Amino acid sequence: MRPDTASTVPPVVEHFRQVLLWPVRLMPVRGSEGTVAKPWQVLADMGEASPWREVVDEFTGDSSSFHERHYNEFVTFLPYVQRFLYGEGLPKHGESHKVQGSPMRVFRRHDITAVRVPPRPGDAPITLDTVHVDPYFFLDVDLVLLNVEVTANHLPLETAQELMYRFGRAYPAGWDDAGQALHCLASAEWLGAQGQVLAASDANQRDAFLSHVSTRRAPRISAHWDFMMQPLVGDHSDHPGALRFRQIEYYRMPLMAYLAMDRPRDLTRSDFVRLGLVTGSGARDPAGGCALPYGDQHLSDFEHKYCYDRFWTEGGAAPTPATCATATPWWWAMPAASSTAAATGACWRSSGTSISWSS
Repeated sequence: MRPDTASTVPPVVEHFRQVLLWPVRLMPVRGSEGTVAKPWQVLADMGEASPWREVVDEFTGDSSSFHERHYNEFVTFLPYVQRFLYGEGLPKHGESHKVQGSPMRVFRRHDITAVRVPPRPGDAPITLDTVHVDPYFFLDVDLVLLNVEVTANHLPLETAQELMYRFGRAYPAGWDDAGQALHCLASAEWLGAQGQVLAASDANQRDAFLSHVSTRRAPRISAHWDFMMQPLVGDHSDHPGALRFRQIEYYRMPLMAYLAMDRPRDLTRSDFVRLGLVTGSGARDPAGGCALPYGDQHLSDFEHKYCYDRFWTEGGAAPTPATCATATPWWWAMPAASSTAAATGACWRSSGTSISWSS
């Protein structure tokens, strides 16, 4: 890290991934006889009326589809996490022949293949590919966790910082004098396989959000996130639907990000702080430097609290630099880009954003 100097060449992120993990509370679903129905079963029973299809993973008991990368993933976790994520597997001798699967049910939709965004007003639109869009349901827990992963290549660092800062906003926090939603993307469009627009954000429609809060005492979810969740619908919305949810957390979705760079040591301390605390970009001076987003006293312990420097070295067993970050700290997260990180020799410097050499 270079705290005081920077390269005059703007940093470029050769490979970028961002993962959003949005937890929402599911409202009870009543069955035909007054019993509480399993929400994932309700979703599966909708058939063609729903874009979601249950994901069948490689842990099915068929060894022909189970490979070393799946083994490496499994043994990474502690035993109680293994049981939670993967279940108990095939029964022991003398027990029922029913496989004891994971207490999670995962669904996926394939119609959303990309998202087109200009991060800020006046920015040129960029298109990020959608890696997957998955809601996770949990047995006996009234919770669904939406997992959205997007990726792009060859982005200016400034653009990557703005995507991290603006993408995962369930609704706007307010509006500026020109009516532009604060802290949100200038616009966002979910795209289909043929490039057609499936849904677009409406965060600049100020009156619609004000009216909803004044009458419902609950925030209005932006249109593109509302579309993505369907047929799950906000409990305070006018949409019909058996599967209804309410917000649990802050409107800013917990996130992780992975950035691969050729020259990560060209990043300044301000760059690391802005990535680690997800503050967005800052204006660069002619020498390539950038001011810190917060005061010196507030950031005095940044490296101690947020940076894992075990392999931040020029040489040794694992010299690849990887760096700083935080995911939103009030929610747990699992590195979804771990296979990519391993491919480049990256090491997590903290739990959310990772930077590595690209190769």
